[in-house]
Parts: sequence; structure tokens; C-alpha cells
Amino acid sequence: MWDTTFDPATYAQCVSGCDKFYDYSDPSLYRASTGVALQWLSPMGPLVFSFAYPLKKQPGDKTEVFSFNIGRTF
Repeated sequence: MWDTTFDPATYAQCVSGCDKFYDYSDPSLYRASTGVALQWLSPMGPLVFSFAYPLKKQPGDKTEVFSFNIGRTF
């Protein structure tokens, strides 16, 4: 269910991190990406290589094209 009842006045008493509250009531503000990941259970632990490309992003979004993890899989 898409929540369209965003009320900025609800967050008027926010002290810090207030810029993190976004109005998602507009369906055109969605984000989308595509990518591929490779997991290898190596002798020194699991290795994960991830590549992604943002298809639709919004101003201010922080994107990461490549990700590498050692010892933890998600």
C-alpha cells in the first residue's frame, strides 16, 4: 500500500537529521537500479563483488557503482 499522507508538520519538532524525511507521496519520486553480484566462498572467507547502475535517481542521492565485501554475505 502506498502511503500518501505525508505531513511535514509532524516532523516540526525534529532536532537533528530532519533533512532525511522525504515526501514519498509522489510516485514519480521512486528510485530504481540494476546490477549484478558475484559471491565466492574462498578459502579466506566469502567474497562478494557487486556492480550496480542507477536507472532513476533523485538530486542528492549518493550512488555507489562498485561494492566489495570480505567475510560477510547479504
